[in-house]
Amino acid sequence: MYTVERRYLKTTNWVCTKYSNTRLRCPARCVTSCAGSSNSIKLSRRHHNHQAKGSKL
Repeated sequence: MYTVERRYLKTTNWVCTKYSNTRLRCPARCVTSCAGSSNSIKLSRRHHNHQAKGSKL
């Protein structure tokens, strides 16, 4: 899961929710952008450094 790190005019930067955990400091990131009628998601090359847990709704 990701949480918002910063919002800009046309993009939002997201960071893994495990980033704030001082023991893990997961480096995974992504950027979402809204340009007119098209939306995109760009994943960083830095991968999660922890196992996936069951999803929470």
